[in-house]
Amino acid sequence: MKWFGYILIVISIFLIGCITMPLETTETTPIIKQGETRIYDSSDEFTGIRAIEIQIVLDQTLKILPRFAFSNDGNEFYFICFYYQGSSWYFFDNIYFIVDGQNSTQKVFETERDVISGTVTEWFCISSTLSFIQEISNAQEVKMKISGSKGNKIFELDNSQKDKIKDFLTYLNENL
Repeated sequence: MKWFGYILIVISIFLIGCITMPLETTETTPIIKQGETRIYDSSDEFTGIRAIEIQIVLDQTLKILPRFAFSNDGNEFYFICFYYQGSSWYFFDNIYFIVDGQNSTQKVFETERDVISGTVTEWFCISSTLSFIQEISNAQEVKMKISGSKGNKIFELDNSQKDKIKDFLTYLNENL
């Protein structure tokens, strides 16, 4: 259950706006690369988060933001987060994947909803694994149904969208 606390911390940080500064700086603090945020907090076992700014646009209202976090004890956490901006509420709660014919259902575990300047926003994430993200990036066919109590959105990822996921995986491979 300890990892659940880490996940909540990670999501809270993103909901603040992904704008962070190191809480503790030492001579050994790594250089922050462009598009990356690292957080250090010595009062907690949670060490940091990497928030590379790869966005996969699904339509005019919805985009995917793959995320990665890590902890001092070596645990790695992978998330597939979604950001919706539109005129109507969906109250997203489940995401259904069909990856090369294999069905998978993911329950949304963190959601924040708001109205900003008259526009409805919903931020929501699912926990994932590195292998599932790799499957999505290499699949011939990836379909998603993002379901909520007020409606659904259905997408099929094209090659350019899967290439963005590969960019995320390349980033992880080169920087971990």
